[in-house]
Amino acid sequence: MHDRILGMLFNRAKRNHADCFQQSGKAINDKLRLYFRIGRALLEAKQSGGDPVWGHRGSLKQKEVE
Repeated sequence: MHDRILGMLFNRAKRNHADCFQQSGKAINDKLRLYFRIGRALLEAKQSGGDPVWGHRGSLKQKEVE
């Protein structure tokens, strides 16, 4: 009986951990994509002779950057 209760507790904890890890993984991937787009926009601005600080405004939405 104790083994069954402990098994259920461990399985529940394992599922909760996997769910949280999956959700945080999605958020991390979204941030990585955003940083990649910002880096690419800055490189394009630098190569075209534009202002690298404000060069990303054309390719990114302000809402995405915040």
